Amino acid sequence: METFKANFATASLEAQQWGDAKAAFQQALTSNPKSAESYHGLAKALEGMDSFPHDQLKEAIPKFSLATQIKPQNPQFQYDLCSAAFKLRDNRVAKEACEKGIKLAGGYAPLHFTLGRVLEEMVSRVNGLNALFPWKGCLI
Repeated sequence: METFKANFATASLEAQQWGDAKAAFQQALTSNPKSAESYHGLAKALEGMDSFPHDQLKEAIPKFSLATQIKPQNPQFQYDLCSAAFKLRDNRVAKEACEKGIKLAGGYAPLHFTLGRVLEEMVSRVNGLNALFPWKGCLI
């Protein structure tokens, strides 16, 4: 029965049936609360359901984090956490997840691309602050 639940959840996710996938992954987690795949799938379903003001994505971040804590050696989990955090402009979490993912799978181009976007955003924010407060550098 547990395999059926997991298969149904995954099939729902792949079919972009976000509500069904969310319910199925939540049910799978009641059977196996330490399943990194179920936390990841639940997070992906929440991400798929997301719209402004990003309440579902905000709910997904802790699920992505749990998946990476349970299976820290999974570069896809790291990438998905990085990508979701970047969408929410949580550059610290995004940068950390991307860097962990790159250590695991250095050839995975989306990790490098997203890390570049995160770093660009971080530099842009610093440059923006310096433009707004040019005297800031004089205080150091």
